Amino acid sequence: MKTSLLIILLSTLSLIVFAQGNGRVATTGHSAITVQNEGSEIGVTIYYFGGEKSTGTYSNELWKCEAPGEYAEVETNAGPSARRDHVSWVYGNTMFVKGGRTEGGSCLDDLWGLDLSTNTWTQYSASLGNCAYSQAAVVVGDKVYIYGGSNSDGESLDGFYSINLQRKSFILDMLTSGVEALQGMAIAAYNGAISVIGGMLHDWDGDTPGFQPSYSANIWNWGPGKSGWEYVSTSGDFFTELTLMAFVQDPDNNILYTFGGRTYDYENELELFDNEIFKLDLTTMTWTKVEQTLPVSISNATASFADDKILILGGQDENNNVSENMYIFYPATNTIETISYINQETSEHTNINIYPNPASSYVQFSSSEQSNFQYVQIIDCTGKIVLKTEVISNNKIDISELNSGIYFIRFDENNSNVNYKLIKY
Repeated sequence: MKTSLLIILLSTLSLIVFAQGNGRVATTGHSAITVQNEGSEIGVTIYYFGGEKSTGTYSNELWKCEAPGEYAEVETNAGPSARRDHVSWVYGNTMFVKGGRTEGGSCLDDLWGLDLSTNTWTQYSASLGNCAYSQAAVVVGDKVYIYGGSNSDGESLDGFYSINLQRKSFILDMLTSGVEALQGMAIAAYNGAISVIGGMLHDWDGDTPGFQPSYSANIWNWGPGKSGWEYVSTSGDFFTELTLMAFVQDPDNNILYTFGGRTYDYENELELFDNEIFKLDLTTMTWTKVEQTLPVSISNATASFADDKILILGGQDENNNVSENMYIFYPATNTIETISYINQETSEHTNINIYPNPASSYVQFSSSEQSNFQYVQIIDCTGKIVLKTEVISNNKIDISELNSGIYFIRFDENNSNVNYKLIKY
């Protein structure tokens, strides 16, 4: 059994936290949906489905997050097969999962729905007629709009579809095809218009054999009543040509944020990974490049709004290393908080009560089991052991000399240990 060390490190621009792990393996190419939950620490519940694990295997696991860096696996009936780069959305009390690709690289064409009240999967279609991965989807009213994607050969698609989510039988309605065949783009909906942002064209030079990707910084708009897609001119900062970036639209619906992604060095024919953060004002179509950047350059992560913050999870770098981190971006201050993991071995004694906690001058502990702890360590925000003391008869530990903050208290016994968070004020 493993746990992790929780430490908060404050700095001018960022806050680093080592959070408790609970069995969730890091993923890339997963999907995320958000539902309101006033009872959670972050005001919402974020559901993460599927993706490629850091072990290289594909997942069909469902996890939920209700506090930064803390996850719980959701038990369900048999549902979608393992996949990555699928698209998800939420409508009413149902989480939908469409398409994606298998470990063998084949695209998928199915549609599933998860009843969030019963955690029960239902397959709505085994074949929608749109086999694709790396698509983008956005819900407007009772419809979801789905754009582009990639087929099994890696070729970008220009299909644009909608599904009426009120129907009992889900049917894919084909709409006006896009001007550009794109995969890995962002999508937003505002004031009756659907906007598609960035993405990658499969081949910009059809006369030259081979694969020449073209990464886009374009924005295309479509709306009911329009004859087709219209190119949108933007102002403000220059938006990098990006694909496979994490993106999220704010709850007020007028700002779209993008995080990281991939761009391309055409001169050297080299794909580059990005760590930039951009925001797009959908009312004025004005780009702002945020001065703060992600600590690492990643693609295929997800971004989710949670009250006053955006949670960015997972993704991969240019070496296909999967990120174990959660990055929290605060739009009001343009600061980043990083939640990472340090695994620690634990002993069989997990039923320890520490009190008071938070504490000011001392803490005591008790256990319902017979304990044989020899000494206790307290670890500070840098991972340094700041206090090591023998266990005395009353199990009381003096912490009066410690600075205020969050620590980790470790109980050692016979070369194994148990770790608990300790708050000193």
